[in-house]
Amino acid sequence: MRLLALVDQRRAQLGLSQQLLAVSLGTSASALKRMSRGGAPDAHLLLRLLLWLGWAPELVLLVEGGGEPTCGSCRGFPPAGFSCIRCAAVGVWS
Repeated sequence: MRLLALVDQRRAQLGLSQQLLAVSLGTSASALKRMSRGGAPDAHLLLRLLLWLGWAPELVLLVEGGGEPTCGSCRGFPPAGFSCIRCAAVGVWS
């Protein structure tokens, strides 16, 4: 499912207008409209949207070459060659 579809589904469940969602995310309604026309969100909006959707922060922040997923939260999730920030930190500090 595309990010926009997930956002729209959650927004509808909560009964939020696009304007209210934009305010709660600290962005403009035009930024959300741009996404609905196929534009990509900037990095800050992408992070806010993923966290608003309930993703764990360590799954949002993927690190390339971070080592093997070991935390349990991300096992089977990141693409090959990536790990969540928690697993990357363990790999670096162990």
